[in-house]
Amino acid sequence: MRGMVLYMAHGCCFAPGVLPLAAYFLSFSLVIFLWASHEERLWLPLFPVLAVLFLSAVDAHMNRWPYLRYLFRSYLVIYVVLGAISLSHNCHSPENQQMGITLIMPVHGPLSSSAPALRAVGALSPAPEQIVVVTDVPSGADDSTVLPAGALTVTVPYASGPAKARNAGVVAAKGQILLFVDADVVVPSDTVQRVTEEFARHPGAAAIFGSYDTAPGAPDFLSQYRNLMHHFVHQSAHEVAGTFWAGLGAIRTEAFLSVGGFNVSYGVPSIEDIELGCRLRDAGGEIRLVKSLQGRHLKRWTAVGMLKTDLWQRGVPWMRLILARGAAPSDLNTDQASRWSTLLAWSGVALFPWGMRSIELAGIALAALSGVVALNLPFYRFLAQQRGVGFALRSIPWHLLYYLECGLAGIIGSLLHCRDWSLNRRARYS
Repeated sequence: MRGMVLYMAHGCCFAPGVLPLAAYFLSFSLVIFLWASHEERLWLPLFPVLAVLFLSAVDAHMNRWPYLRYLFRSYLVIYVVLGAISLSHNCHSPENQQMGITLIMPVHGPLSSSAPALRAVGALSPAPEQIVVVTDVPSGADDSTVLPAGALTVTVPYASGPAKARNAGVVAAKGQILLFVDADVVVPSDTVQRVTEEFARHPGAAAIFGSYDTAPGAPDFLSQYRNLMHHFVHQSAHEVAGTFWAGLGAIRTEAFLSVGGFNVSYGVPSIEDIELGCRLRDAGGEIRLVKSLQGRHLKRWTAVGMLKTDLWQRGVPWMRLILARGAAPSDLNTDQASRWSTLLAWSGVALFPWGMRSIELAGIALAALSGVVALNLPFYRFLAQQRGVGFALRSIPWHLLYYLECGLAGIIGSLLHCRDWSLNRRARYS
């Protein structure tokens, strides 16, 4: 903006006027002050006034005092120099750099099963530089209608898993930013703009991610509860994160390649994005949670599917990763409240059978379970605000079950870690 305004001086050089010489010094001082203080918003409205003041002074006194010609020339030179510096600064500033974004969406099964998410990608404004859809099923004639215009399709073997699918999409990517969106997430039309602005606001960030919104697509209770829990956990977390989430997350291509991409040993949807985030943080990369970056989750959760996912696809692998690394981030699902809730939930359930014989033990068990509720009151209050008190009360047993699963996952993960350690030690000394 400063550069554009300064170069306008060429067009104002012939403006007539009859103001005194003092206007020259006033306008010159204001120009230097505004440029040095970077008050760009003041340049546009004040520049015409400054130009008229100065040029009027020159016109009135040029013939009277010849040295004004030199001041006039120096003034124009300063305008041009400051304008060139400003243009150079603006062209190289993160706010004005055009960051090419490649959106990558892995789709398991026919493309038509992910039609809402694909149509939302096609409606993005501004659109990403490139859209890569990775599918494990050869697209048919009926699938082509749901693909966004100009989208590139990459095919991987059936049931390869999201880690391998996303890596395959990265191979075909051209953008400086990789924007990962799950096939059951409907993104708002301004998602690309939000991602671009966030990376411009935090040029040192290697990756960013968002969360689900408060309007899940499936209307049943479990789906609403599960997605609202995810939303609450992410919205309550620190903005500087310790992990990554690929449901709606972006990462700089250079940073992604430097850590080797997703770990393809995760053959099913699991913690491949969390593990990638851990490696990225180990390499010194900054990961930010952008709470305004949200997408609508369409997945319909079932009781069996939720229990299986929490235990075998996320809980156990996550515990094994924690033990392998020797540390766990105190954020998101592994914050202090979650750890204490898991301990109290297991204590309450373990003491409950003994409480049938002892009033004291029954009181301790009840106190432990009450402690879980007390630690999670902010979550239940959030559910009550979103769906009503009845919904919040109905969620408490499922939330307790979730913490019991977390504890079970910790036990199983620890046993498997010990087994791996023993096998590796035996192989090392054999």
